[in-house]
Amino acid sequence: MQEAVRQRLRDCRLYVFDLDGTVYEETNHFHVYGEELANRLPGERQQRFRATAGAALRQEGELAFGGSFDAGNGRYFAQGMDLPEGVDAGRLIHVDDPWGVYAALALYHGITPEGLAEAFLTTREHMASDQFSMKPMKGLREALLRMKSLSVHLVLATNSPEPDSRALLRKLQLDDLFEDHSFLSQKPHRIRELFRGWSKSFDVPLNLMASVGDHYRNEMSPATELGIATIYIDRYIRKPHPELTLQLTHPGQLASTLLEVFG
Repeated sequence: MQEAVRQRLRDCRLYVFDLDGTVYEETNHFHVYGEELANRLPGERQQRFRATAGAALRQEGELAFGGSFDAGNGRYFAQGMDLPEGVDAGRLIHVDDPWGVYAALALYHGITPEGLAEAFLTTREHMASDQFSMKPMKGLREALLRMKSLSVHLVLATNSPEPDSRALLRKLQLDDLFEDHSFLSQKPHRIRELFRGWSKSFDVPLNLMASVGDHYRNEMSPATELGIATIYIDRYIRKPHPELTLQLTHPGQLASTLLEVFG
């Protein structure tokens, strides 16, 4: 890590963490989500959905991480591509991770919005249950405790519901470390409001805050607009963003990174 990057992150007095894809490494829940979606599709479409989703997750074919998908007509737009005239950007689903792959293709194969929501909530309930095993990431609790010992404030903002998110935090042994939580945060639409609110309530200027997450659109782009430092965990898209403070390629790198900054 460059010394300038280390110093920029060490100067920050308030860190805003995402939850999913950021403070745990597990991915088994994506298969559960895929099956919940498949079971809500008409019988003749279930296998086609499984096949197209499997190919997309292997990054075979047209649908690639980082792009956008119009589930209404099956059109895929690659990352950075200018949208043709007449395309409604509000209808597009961003394919930034397996959640997005499964959701986009399920809608394309005919699932209802209600079915999509039910499948997501059922998956989250499974993740919160004893059936879903989770291991705390090595060194992460130690890193966060070290930050707190240096008077760094820690808060969490997630788009996921509160009950299952709190259950996940307990499994990860992180439930006692965050000073404030925002669930169902409606990122990216409300994240600027949350950033500004925490800046005021903790009396920390925006330029001494840091955003840690795995979604560029949700946590990184809004942060850079406000002058907030960033740690981006780019597990799937693997696209360099020179404007960000630091990029990682796996959540398992987060603990050692924070210990390097605050050790």
